[in-house]
Order: sequence, then structure tokens, then C-alpha cells
Amino acid sequence: MATYIVDLRHLNSKTPAGKAVYTKTIVELLLEKNTVIGVGNNNFNSMFETNKNFTFYSTNNLFHHFKMVILAFKFKAQIFATESFITPLISSLLGIKNIIVVHDLISFKDPTHKFFPKLIEKISLPILTKFKNNYFLFSTQNGLKESNLLFKLRKKNSFVFFPGPKFTKTPNKTKKTLITFVSTFFERKNHILLLKAFDQIKDKTDLNLCLVGRFIEPQISKINQFIKDNKLEDRVILSDYLSDSELKQIYKKTAILCNPSKIEGFGLQIIEALHMSIPCIVSEIPVFKEVFKNSCLYFEVDNAQDLSNQILFLSKNSELKHQLNLNSKAILKKYSFPRTLVNLNAILKKINSQ
Repeated sequence: MATYIVDLRHLNSKTPAGKAVYTKTIVELLLEKNTVIGVGNNNFNSMFETNKNFTFYSTNNLFHHFKMVILAFKFKAQIFATESFITPLISSLLGIKNIIVVHDLISFKDPTHKFFPKLIEKISLPILTKFKNNYFLFSTQNGLKESNLLFKLRKKNSFVFFPGPKFTKTPNKTKKTLITFVSTFFERKNHILLLKAFDQIKDKTDLNLCLVGRFIEPQISKINQFIKDNKLEDRVILSDYLSDSELKQIYKKTAILCNPSKIEGFGLQIIEALHMSIPCIVSEIPVFKEVFKNSCLYFEVDNAQDLSNQILFLSKNSELKHQLNLNSKAILKKYSFPRTLVNLNAILKKINSQ
């Protein structure tokens, strides 16, 4: 039984996003056959308290990275870094084996990304790829390909893996009244484009638009101004971070899920929607085409007219909805918890043998 040190700080957030789901699922997968030591700012032991193979260590931001390295030495463990590149930067120099998750390349692609995280990633990632004791997990083949162009990765040290979370499907007979987009309010998520598309068809549909996610300035102010300028107050629902149970209630009312993002690492909310048999319309970016194939309806990136046409087309086409639902079954099977458990164990076996 191997031991892994996992960074749990994403689970401490009051507004957890896709990275938090990734981290939680990784821990659940690892605990099937391994010992996991979680390190975070607050005590989240209760999340996995029923598993005797899980131990939690509380720390603070100042000494977090050093504590993870000390624990790795103490327990002769590998570091599974899902949050930061700083810890593996330290442990790499000391010869500790690291498994590093590269969720996306936002720091290299989005000029509006936060300065400090962007600086850390731009400095750390190129250095980390130089060490033979570092292994990298990418969400998609597209992410691996783009990273390889930037960093010239070692083939045997690079893997494509996205963990399938556990889902509980319940019957849903709630009336569908919403077009929904679930995402943090960053510019690259393209909320304004979705609002423009909705504004074009607001008089042709009874559905309302629901935008859910962590409010971020200045984007949320721009969105509010657009809603006001176009008199959409009665047709657009804006909601800051919701709990899982609150979000499920939104999904139950959702007729169509839209994701107009210009840059994405994966698209977890699309998997969630497909699992609930919600038809999805997404931007035609390489990541989405790779992951979701023919399970979604696509529109031309940054084309509001094309998006509005697709929304109307899908909303009135029950046969297409049914076909997309059938097509999604292969995708959901690929990202199921049992399937990704097998995939992760195969990757760990290769890493541990090197």
C-alpha cells in the first residue's frame, strides 16, 4: 500500500470550483487502495473520517509547502500536487517523487489572469519539467499537446487523466425553465457573449437565463451593466456561489446548459449536466471537441448569432435532445468513478515502477 501526500487547500475554499471536485475525487480514488495524508489550512478530516487510511494535517499558508515536504520524508510518501506548483518545486530539489496535476494553461493563454498565480506558474512549470522525478497529469490530450510545445515533456512522465466523480442520479420531473451556465465570472468564460445571444432570442423563448458562479470583478459589474442596459432584469438570474444541494435545484430546472468559454481545461459542469440528461450547447474549442465529441451541440466561438440560433434550434428539437442524450452515454461511461479508478491505478503502477 503506497502513501500519498495530497494538497487539500482547494477543499478549504468557501467557493470551491472544478479544482476542488478534482481534488476530492482524487482522494476518494487513492483511498481505494492507498494511504492518503491530506494537508490543508483547516480541519477537513470529517470529509473522509470514515476511512481509516486517511489522515489530516492542519497547516497555514506560510509553512504549508514545507510541511508537505517534511511529511513526505517522514512517511516515505509521494506528493500528489493538485493545488500548487510551489510544493513540488521544493520537493523536486530533494529527490521526492511528485505527481503534478496541470489543470489548464490559463497562465500562458489568458492575459487577464491574476498576476501572482500567473507568475508562479510561468516560473515553476518549465523548471518542474526538467526533473526526472516529476510526473504530470493533464486533463486532456489537447492540454498535453499544448504543454509539450511549451516545455518538451518526457513522454514516459506525462499522462492524460481526469477523475470521474461519483454521481447519484435521481428522477427529475421538475418543469424546465432555464438556460444555465455554471462558472466563475472570468472574462474568458464569455458570459457577455451568452447574454448577447440570449438578448437576441428573448422574445422567441419562454426560457430564462441563469448565470451561476463566484462573482469576480470587474466582470460581474460588466454583466450587471449589460443586463441593465438591455432591460433583462426580469429574464436573467444571477447567483453567486451555491452549495451542491442548491446547484442541484438549478440543474433540475435547466432545459439547456450553455458553456461559451473561450479557454477551458476540461468542463466538469458539462459532465454534470450530461449525467442529469440536460442537453448542452458549448463553444467549438479543441478541449470540448476532444472530451464531449458528439454528445453536445457546438457553436462557433465568439459568434453570438450562431449561439442564439443553436439555442432556439435545440429548444424546439426533441429528437436532437434524445440523440444527444444517447450519445452522452459513452462519455459518461469513460468518466465514471469505476473506470477512472482503473485508469489511475494503471498510471500509478507505471509511476511506481520507474
